[in-house]
Amino acid sequence: MRTRVLALVSLALLRAGVLSTQQPALPQPVEVRHDETMFTLWAWITVADTAAPRDRWPEVKRFAHERLTARLPAPYLDTLRQVHRRHAARRFDYDATILALLLAPGPLRYSPEMIAGYRQRGGGEAYLAGLQKIGDDLMPLLQEFHRRADVPGLMAECDRWYRPALATYRDSTLYWIDRSLAYLRGDERLLAEVGRIVIVPNLIGPPGTAMSVPIGAALYDVESPAASGASFTPHEYLHSLVADLTKGERHRGQIEQVVAGVWERAKALRAGQYYPNSLSYFDESLVRTLDFTVRLGPELAYDNERLKAALGKQYEMGFLLVRPMRDALVGYEAAKQPFAEYFPVFLARLAAAAPAYALTPPPAPAARPR
Repeated sequence: MRTRVLALVSLALLRAGVLSTQQPALPQPVEVRHDETMFTLWAWITVADTAAPRDRWPEVKRFAHERLTARLPAPYLDTLRQVHRRHAARRFDYDATILALLLAPGPLRYSPEMIAGYRQRGGGEAYLAGLQKIGDDLMPLLQEFHRRADVPGLMAECDRWYRPALATYRDSTLYWIDRSLAYLRGDERLLAEVGRIVIVPNLIGPPGTAMSVPIGAALYDVESPAASGASFTPHEYLHSLVADLTKGERHRGQIEQVVAGVWERAKALRAGQYYPNSLSYFDESLVRTLDFTVRLGPELAYDNERLKAALGKQYEMGFLLVRPMRDALVGYEAAKQPFAEYFPVFLARLAAAAPAYALTPPPAPAARPR
């Protein structure tokens, strides 16, 4: 499958944001970028967020924190922390990451091209307006912070962590796209759904997290490693590979029927509050199920103890569909059809099974379904 991906794309010159011109040119549509704007914003959050659990921080984040607290005077740090407390809502990490993508580097300012691309890919106007309001408040602070903290110098000091991350994340992207395409039995048309991929290793971001943001013709994948090392998975690319199925109008009625079977319980749990409508809740549940399946391999993915534990944890968070989804995927694996063709059958199986998983306690895991 990797040869198929590589055959689909042509070699391109490295863009200016990539650290080293010594690295080989990346096969498009994959680009890796050490983003100065993202680094600036998360360097500020790293030193301003006094509530963050530091025991989970990777070495580079601890290093950046030590350098910044030693370099910046205490009264100025107090000011930064007051501003952070004013903005530190439940989804501020998410908002801050998107905001960094919409800002141009150098003298920090909004990028009209990025904002237009965000609108083009469905970025909500109300959300964008709220994001720009945060940006208007933070922009002068970030510009001053960039200067006083000597962000370019700090980036150079952190190069020994970022340089290997660029290569690791590039190679991981190609590997997981190949694995995902193979499992979904997709071809170049499905790959085209992903668009150009821009990976932004955010090594001082929230540990062990990833998020993808579609902007224009590109998918920006922002990856932050856990304390134990890189946390790269196929999760973000799977969102793009199944979006036509989960977010379009064609299957909306069936998806809403599936989610209705668990929604009364799910909406009171963490997952239902974070993904507050049927399509987003279903999409995230499916991608989490596919993620674990692709990583383990379908031949292990039903009876494997690691998978059972992982799905059990997701279930406790409120993703009540992950276990019936995994059961329904066994039928897909036996059918030998592309996932897009099998999807109506997948939904019908889920609609029949899902209501039982809204019960407390849920059904005990069954033998491997047929």
